[in-house]
Amino acid sequence: MIRSTLLGCVLLVAVPAAALPASATEPGAVELVRRSTVELESDPARALRTSEQALRLDAAVKGGQLARARALVALRRFGDAAAAFRLALALDPKNRDIIFDLSRAERRAGHPERAVVLLDPLLAAGDDTDVRFERAIALTMAGQPDKALADYDRLISAEPTAGMYYNRGWIIYERKDFAKALADFERAHALDPKDVDTLAALGSTLLMMDRNEESLARYTAALAIAPGNTDALSGGADANYNLGRWQAAVGGYRAARKILAKRADLALWEGRALVRAGDRKGALAAYDAAIRIDPRSSETFQSRAKLYEASGDRKKALADYGRAIAADSTNAEFLVDRASLYRDMDRAAEARRDLDAAIGIDAKSSYAFSVLGLLLTDAEDYAGAITAYDRALAIEPEREATYHNRGDAYVALGRHDRAIRDYNQSLARSPGDPVTLNAKGEAYRLIDDELRAIEEFTAAIDADPDLALAYLRRSLAREAIGDKAGAEADHARAVQLEPAYAD
Repeated sequence: MIRSTLLGCVLLVAVPAAALPASATEPGAVELVRRSTVELESDPARALRTSEQALRLDAAVKGGQLARARALVALRRFGDAAAAFRLALALDPKNRDIIFDLSRAERRAGHPERAVVLLDPLLAAGDDTDVRFERAIALTMAGQPDKALADYDRLISAEPTAGMYYNRGWIIYERKDFAKALADFERAHALDPKDVDTLAALGSTLLMMDRNEESLARYTAALAIAPGNTDALSGGADANYNLGRWQAAVGGYRAARKILAKRADLALWEGRALVRAGDRKGALAAYDAAIRIDPRSSETFQSRAKLYEASGDRKKALADYGRAIAADSTNAEFLVDRASLYRDMDRAAEARRDLDAAIGIDAKSSYAFSVLGLLLTDAEDYAGAITAYDRALAIEPEREATYHNRGDAYVALGRHDRAIRDYNQSLARSPGDPVTLNAKGEAYRLIDDELRAIEEFTAAIDADPDLALAYLRRSLAREAIGDKAGAEADHARAVQLEPAYAD
């Protein structure tokens, strides 16, 4: 976002003079130009008609082209405005004000490079704060941020304004130097505490820095001033989502959607928040809405597929993963998602095909290698699985589930010491995880260290009192050390939780 204090400019098109002279009762061209100037603030459409009437009476009337251009700017017809300013400039080629207004019209018409060409000579002839500020905006839009920063630095060193800090902050933000961007937005806020855009920029920057409570406070302050500000509504929803306040996030996304009904991403994130809130029906409705807005939204198809998968509708999940892949065939994650589902459906060949394709797209996808490890474990290719897990962890060393899964493969190969080491790595990243504690206990039991095994099983049960397998395994460890009463109690509890363990 870039702030410009300029009104903008409008393009004038030559209007042929009328064939007949004006009657004595009609206002003259000069008077019509004056009226157009007066009408501009309250009724720009009428001001445009009046200026064009003046030009029909006298195509060269002083100020006629400028009056029409400025009316076009007010009507946001910037391309027409730029052409009109050029006509005005042809009548007065050295007029700095016209050149300046023309540059703004070109920038706002989507031609910032033309604006830079117009502004450079003005600055070469003499420094001017307004001209340099406008050039900095144009340079930013023209993809020359280094030159824009140089202009902002020079402006700020002389006489800083909130707009200068704000615009420089966004350039720095785009470079992901969020700490420096935050400093500039804070300076802008200090100079203009009630500016809603600056408050929203602070919220966005703090959000990127994972300072979610502070981000939410800034967005809330913005909404107190402008309750319908969509940046603050959606940004506040994002902060609430990150904080796990699902219903508050849903409310924010819905409020933003009422104003921005065609924003598919807002419906998508509302759906994701509803999933977290446990409202699958509502989430499905939100995802459907997002797809109606954007039928090629690959992320929405992926999210809806995950929802169908969690709900047990694997057929619809597969269909949506297919749609996500069709919408974005270069996204490796979608292929891995579908491969994981194929694996759950015992369709190993199709899972392997998707994984190979995913790795072909992204050879550094730790997700793909992790799922490949699971697939190879299913096939009892434990050495191959370990190699795949090694690849995954080399790419992303903090994946705690991958350490756990590699530990399982080591157990299958009888390498219990390595398995215990991997379980410890997993627990270091996810302390107290009952499934990993249970697996670690089993590794100790398999090397006949029943006392240590009982410690791990007990820790797993403390973390999840309904983990039936931990009771079953602890009963075996207790039986091995002669604790028959403890073993019988644990076995009875395991069967109570999972009747299949009765055999």
